[in-house]
Amino acid sequence: MSNDIQISSLGGGLISNMKNGQLDLPFANDIYLYTLSVAGIFYYIDEDLQILEGDYLTLKREPDNEYDKYAIEVYTKDGKKLGYIPRKNNKIFARLMDGGKYLYGRIKCFETDFDEIRNIVIRIYLKDI
Repeated sequence: MSNDIQISSLGGGLISNMKNGQLDLPFANDIYLYTLSVAGIFYYIDEDLQILEGDYLTLKREPDNEYDKYAIEVYTKDGKKLGYIPRKNNKIFARLMDGGKYLYGRIKCFETDFDEIRNIVIRIYLKDI
């Protein structure tokens, strides 16, 4: 009896993605984590800010923040700071980022009042590689 493992490609799925017994990597996934409103937007956004639903956002850890050791800044793709992940939501995300995980945001929607942005709602995702 042979100890060799035979792989059948009849079923598809992961097995059909294997070559020489190995999976082709990376199987990258964007994992949705949470939806929240960006905190502090009134301090950072200006009148000429141009954002659209679906825009990608960069999340940056700010571990030396004097008010919140779990602070995470939110930036547009153009590098404009929008604000922060709210303190009540940031501890788990900060620990993931500190552990080397890549998190990013996407604009779900935003609310305006007389052409002034009043609220920005984002979705946070984990890029799993």
